[in-house]
Amino acid sequence: TWSVAGLVNNEQPAILNGEVSHAGEDGDVWQDADSPAGSYAVTLTIDNKNYTFTAGETEQTFTAADKLVVKKYTIENVDWAEYADLVYTGGDLYAEKGGAFASAAGVNGDDTLRLGVSIVGADGAEADFIDAGAYTFTATIGDWSDNYELGVTSTHEYTIARAAIELDGVAGYTGTY
Repeated sequence: TWSVAGLVNNEQPAILNGEVSHAGEDGDVWQDADSPAGSYAVTLTIDNKNYTFTAGETEQTFTAADKLVVKKYTIENVDWAEYADLVYTGGDLYAEKGGAFASAAGVNGDDTLRLGVSIVGADGAEADFIDAGAYTFTATIGDWSDNYELGVTSTHEYTIARAAIELDGVAGYTGTY
C-alpha cells in the first residue's frame, strides 16, 4: 500500500490511478505478488492530469534505501513419505520411487514442494539408496533455493530389506530363505 499528502478537496489516492511496480536486480519488472525473493527498486506511477510529484514528474522511483525486499519463505515442517515395502532390487530405490521422499507446503501457488535429500548409510558416509541396510535422509531445499529456505534440520530413517531368494536345484528339496 502507499499513501500521499497534498490532495485537494478531500480527494482520495485512488484518483491518481497509481500503479506500483518493482524491478529486480536482473531488470525484470513485477507488478504482482508472485515476484521471487530478492531486492527490488520500487516505482510508483500516477496517471492524473491534475497531480504530479513535487519534482513535476508522474513517476517516482524510490532510493536504494527504500528498496522492497522479498524474503525467502522459511519452511519449518518437512513431511516424509512412508515406505514400508523397501526391498533390495539391485536398482536405485530413490530413483525408482521418483525421488518422492521429503516434501513441504509451498506458498503463493507453489502447492507441495518436493524437497531434495542427502543420503548417508549406516557407516555415516554419503551413499546411494541401493543396497540393503539402514539409511538416514536429511531434507535439503533442492530446486527451491530461490524462494525458500529450511528453518529446521529434518531427518528420516529408511531401511532397505534384504531380498528373499529361493533355493532351487537341490534334489528333493525346495525352500525359501
